[in-house]
Amino acid sequence: MQGILCRLLVLSVTVIPSPQFNPMQAAEPPDSDNALYQLDSRFTRLAIGLDRINPIVHLNDGSLLELKGDPKYGTITRDDGKTWTSLGHVYDGPGPGRYTYGGLALQTRSGAIVIAYPDEENARWSWDKEREEASEASRDVWVARSLDGGRTWVDRHRAFEGCAGDLRQMIETSDGHLVLPITRWTHDPGRWTVCTYVSTDDGKTWNRSNIIDLGGHGDHDGVTEPTLVELKDHRLLMMMRTNWDRFWEAYSWDGGWSWREIRPSGIPASTSPGYMIRLSSGRLVFAWNPLAPGDNPRPLHRFKASPIAPIWKHASQHPADWYRHSLCLAFSDDEGQTWSEPIVFCRKRKGHGEALLYPIILEREPGMLWIIVRPLVLSVRESDLVDGDSNGKRR
Repeated sequence: MQGILCRLLVLSVTVIPSPQFNPMQAAEPPDSDNALYQLDSRFTRLAIGLDRINPIVHLNDGSLLELKGDPKYGTITRDDGKTWTSLGHVYDGPGPGRYTYGGLALQTRSGAIVIAYPDEENARWSWDKEREEASEASRDVWVARSLDGGRTWVDRHRAFEGCAGDLRQMIETSDGHLVLPITRWTHDPGRWTVCTYVSTDDGKTWNRSNIIDLGGHGDHDGVTEPTLVELKDHRLLMMMRTNWDRFWEAYSWDGGWSWREIRPSGIPASTSPGYMIRLSSGRLVFAWNPLAPGDNPRPLHRFKASPIAPIWKHASQHPADWYRHSLCLAFSDDEGQTWSEPIVFCRKRKGHGEALLYPIILEREPGMLWIIVRPLVLSVRESDLVDGDSNGKRR
């Protein structure tokens, strides 16, 4: 196989091989859609109504806060979804910047809950087929904070003005700074670029990094929908979705203020976003949609830019792999330098069910992972996937 992404590198940790795929065996209501999906037997489907579209916050006291779009208030559970208690609205006064749905949130170590969300009521998008450009493109990002566990919200303001893509993740670094990646629309030619916004005051104010622009042309071309993690040496690692058969990775040496080291990663992927977090064991875990079965990543020279060639279906300069019928998981114990062989843990049966896309990973407790991917919420123990104990030591 040619190109720099021939395969995923195998790291020193031993991954327990996947058993045969079987339809889901977890206890579920009679109207479940087990027949639509095949699940690795080490994973369990949870009967909990979390939706990856809604911001979900793992609070410092162990409870879960979900911010809903309809009705527009937060709900909190302290018993893993058996019961929920309603909290206050984020903001439902005069616009602009009213909270409707979507976005993401986290609770900082100081206790503040910070939400970032798009202004969907005032979002505008229109594609001019003759110009092959967005004639209208607007989707601002607003931020608000709660200092009382989600009951009331303060300091609401617009952090980003322009057209933002899907918000995937926000992290707090070891020095207490918040880092929020933004996918932003760029004109002439129309494409997506990426930057980060950094807050040093618990989300009150934000400042932008440099812009990562890898070119492209089309309403889904460029770099989009990043996921990021802080490494042990305090660098930030960011993985970005592309249409070029692999994620691209970027490193920041200054906490997200700038991104100077940018390159293709060793992870083949369809044109879908991934999700990456650090586990209590110290490992990194990454979930994403692989390429279609039997496909290999095309060499990068196949993706040469052409300013005069028509774009493919208005989406990108080159045809993209839109395979979203399976999800896989990989681990790294060397800070993302290498990754384990991927575990394909969920497959959609051909012609049935919703596509599997936009996964979110929560470590509900040390060593217990929840993976939220509409319409599923799955749980799995890290120790069932990796041959090592909860402290990340090899057996």
